[in-house]
Amino acid sequence: EVEAHRAKLRYDEAMETASEEVMERFISDFPNYERINNVTTRLMEQRYKRVVDSEDIDQMRWFVDRYPNYRNIGSLKQMMANIEYPMLEDSRAALEAFVDYYPTTRQAAEAKSRINTFMIIERGDIAEILRYIKNNGYDRNYTRMQRSIALKHGYTILSQDINAVTLIRFSTNDGKIGYLNQDG
Repeated sequence: EVEAHRAKLRYDEAMETASEEVMERFISDFPNYERINNVTTRLMEQRYKRVVDSEDIDQMRWFVDRYPNYRNIGSLKQMMANIEYPMLEDSRAALEAFVDYYPTTRQAAEAKSRINTFMIIERGDIAEILRYIKNNGYDRNYTRMQRSIALKHGYTILSQDINAVTLIRFSTNDGKIGYLNQDG
């Protein structure tokens, strides 16, 4: 009876306190208490509020790793993606890691598109690169694509606007000049 009364007092304390430590101690001291889930849920809710209010990405990541099935985990991950995506390293590995961690966020589709662009650059297929440029214009990837063609095929594109011509003028590493059609 004394132990049951002690557990009840500690339960009441855990349900009224703002201290995460008190709640954690109750959970560890009385793991089989009949209403332990109430304290666990309260602790989780309080941590969620603290983490969201802090806007600390490391704390948010800790919460996501600790409580992956929390009911608002999707909105927390979206908040994290909003913070991390603009600062994301511009590399295929960083983008793939982002998509793996944030698969359902708004930024995931754009990250997948950027991954696809990196794959086009890595393959260095001239026709594929020319199609990309025709569809997307001269975006920030154009110079990467030019370098990819130069490294893989030894061609330096000389045409100013490849969308305005049917034959693309290029130069080889040894100074020869030639033309490519839109299929490479």
